[in-house]
Amino acid sequence: AGRRHGRDDRRRQHGYAVVQTGSHLAALGSTAQQAAFIRQARGLGTGIALVSLLWIGMIGAAVLHAGSASSRHDVMLMPSWWALAVASATLQLANLELFLLEGLHSAALAWRARLQQEWLGGAALVAALALDAGLWSLTVQALVRAAVATNVVVRNRITVSPNRVEAGRAESFSWRREVWPFQWRIGLSALAGYLIFQAFNPILLVEQGPASAGRFGLSLSIMNIMLMVTTAWPLRRSARWAAWLSQGTRRQAQSDFMRTFRASSLLAAAAAVFTALGLG
Repeated sequence: AGRRHGRDDRRRQHGYAVVQTGSHLAALGSTAQQAAFIRQARGLGTGIALVSLLWIGMIGAAVLHAGSASSRHDVMLMPSWWALAVASATLQLANLELFLLEGLHSAALAWRARLQQEWLGGAALVAALALDAGLWSLTVQALVRAAVATNVVVRNRITVSPNRVEAGRAESFSWRREVWPFQWRIGLSALAGYLIFQAFNPILLVEQGPASAGRFGLSLSIMNIMLMVTTAWPLRRSARWAAWLSQGTRRQAQSDFMRTFRASSLLAAAAAVFTALGLG
């Protein structure tokens, strides 16, 4: 589970870079640079998905193989683990298209699709668990979420056709120059978040046993749900802020950011209080 969260963090840091850069280019209106950006984002996203597939698949296979001498159950998990790795890579590619849709076309459409992903993916996971599907349940959830994203993207396909005048500007867009200077900072932040939160679970499992690790994992899951709910509000406005900043309306962006920040912080505090009272 910790490795899966680490993969999600890498996907998010690439996605945030795609959203911010896409919003900036959409505000500038250069179709040639947008076309070059889409091509480079998809190429990099495909590479990240393939590396994640091989890394996660091989690490899991090695762990299961190491335990095969003492448990035949570990050997039986191998196909489901590789299926989960493939399904997760497929979901990663589908979500990349959602990030492009959010930055270049419509943030509302992208976030509506994410809401459908959570509801339908969660329902599929619960149904698969009820049918005693085991680890295959996670594969089903990932495939359902990928199908939802693919359906939205196909129906709202981003097509950018630069004219002859702008065609020569396509090569002027450089991912290394335009995106990488802030993308690596997002990557370090994602790594720090993984080390702060997710790294404790395997340590607790080894030092204090599965009961303590399970309690901590459940608490962490509750906190992550609260974070998802309370950050969805400001995150859906990030594309609009990027567009305002590109247009030079910094004061409007700052005013809207502070208003959203105060409201989302109050919502987070209220959710934390109600959760603490409910668990107490």
